[in-house]
Amino acid sequence: MKDNVSLVVLEVYQNNFKAHIVKSLLESNGIDCAVYEDNFASVLPVHDSSSSGVKIMVREDDFEKAFAILQQSNEISEDFDEHLQ
Repeated sequence: MKDNVSLVVLEVYQNNFKAHIVKSLLESNGIDCAVYEDNFASVLPVHDSSSSGVKIMVREDDFEKAFAILQQSNEISEDFDEHLQ
C-alpha cells in the first residue's frame, strides 16, 4: 500500500485464515488492503473483541466499496450453505 494513506478497519477476525481469504477477495476486486495481526492479544487476552484479533485494513476512500463486496460475499456464502442442506 502507498504511504500517507488513511486506513480504516473493515473487519476483525479471530483467525488469520479467514482474514487472508477476505484479503484475496478484496484484492481480486481491485481493493488494496492489508492484514494487521495483533499478536500481543494472544499473549495477553483482552475482553474487548474490537481491539484484538486479525484486522482487515482498507483505504478510507475504499471502505464503502469493500464493505459492499464483503456483504455480497456473505450473502453468496449463506445461499450456498442453504443449498447444501
